[in-house]
Amino acid sequence: MRWRWSSIGPPAAVAVLAAASVWPLQPALLGLCVAALIVAVFTAVHHAEVVAHKLGEPFGTLVLALALAVTVIEVALIVSLMLVGGPDAAVLPRDTLFATVMIICNGVIGICVLVGALRHHEQCFRAEGATAALAALIAMSTLSLVLPVFTSSSPGATYTRSQLAFAACASLGLWLMFVFMQTVRHRDYFLPPSDAADHDTQAEMRDEPQAVAKALGTTEPKTIKGLMWGMRKNPSGWTRAQTNAMHWLQQSSLKSARAWRLKMALREVYARAAASNDAQLARADLNAWLSWARRCRLEPFKKLAKTI
Repeated sequence: MRWRWSSIGPPAAVAVLAAASVWPLQPALLGLCVAALIVAVFTAVHHAEVVAHKLGEPFGTLVLALALAVTVIEVALIVSLMLVGGPDAAVLPRDTLFATVMIICNGVIGICVLVGALRHHEQCFRAEGATAALAALIAMSTLSLVLPVFTSSSPGATYTRSQLAFAACASLGLWLMFVFMQTVRHRDYFLPPSDAADHDTQAEMRDEPQAVAKALGTTEPKTIKGLMWGMRKNPSGWTRAQTNAMHWLQQSSLKSARAWRLKMALREVYARAAASNDAQLARADLNAWLSWARRCRLEPFKKLAKTI
């Protein structure tokens, strides 16, 4: 049986916790507790990520953010520090919330955008989902961090009990409405952006890897992954490796090659319509493309043709 760190970490952390509750807390044991806490947190995040991948979007993101990885761990740490710190630690939740919002919105998102731009040059995202998430975050942050400064019913930047209850209920209501929109009403806003060619390409590379490898002349996962990403980009932004892979792919009769030709033909229809500004010519080009799409054996493009 192969032991992994994600399986050994939780029992080891429990053993360290039991030792700390029995023996005096010496510096060595304190350092061991800190290490065990870090291992336990990383293990929880790892298992949450595995569950999130199995569930898929958007439920995976919800599990990763709420159930195990972020909220429960952070609340447990804050409550522990408040119990130890006494009355002086009453402002800890506010400061932690402010730090979390700043680190996520400025640090983590900024690093993701920068690294993604350096790695892929062109990134895709859903503006509808990002706008809804930011709107809910701004409203709840304002309720928690800004409005207490302007209240006069209690001394300092604090809420009274009734105001605190209202802020809590309003934040909970906002969060529930956002979750409903994310998982039910507008679920498609939070799914990765894709087009009709993605379905055939992903299915073919999953179900017929040997045929794809034969067409490309390689079995390197990096080349195939780069091709998958390149098919979502404008050809002018392709790297040399992506250009070479697309050249060999177009020599084959794979579904992904035919889907790419249909996709580029539709782009050409819209480009010619914008350049000529001729409604009759644009209608003729679009009808020709629709006829081609209806006769192809690619179901996503047949569905797209019916939708158009």
